[in-house]
Amino acid sequence: MIGKHTDEGQRIKQLEETVAAKDREIKDIKFSLADILLRIRNLNESNDYGDPWLFYLNLFLT
Repeated sequence: MIGKHTDEGQRIKQLEETVAAKDREIKDIKFSLADILLRIRNLNESNDYGDPWLFYLNLFLT
């Protein structure tokens, strides 16, 4: 059994904290990517091919 204060126990705790931090980082990246993809989708759906400037207007307003 590994105790709290052994080198192995401390290393395991450190690795668990690192994994948890990386998991949070991955989750944040996924949410950011989802937001970007949603903005691209909304731009694509609102794109009026008859007015090329509308694309740029939507790009800067969203």
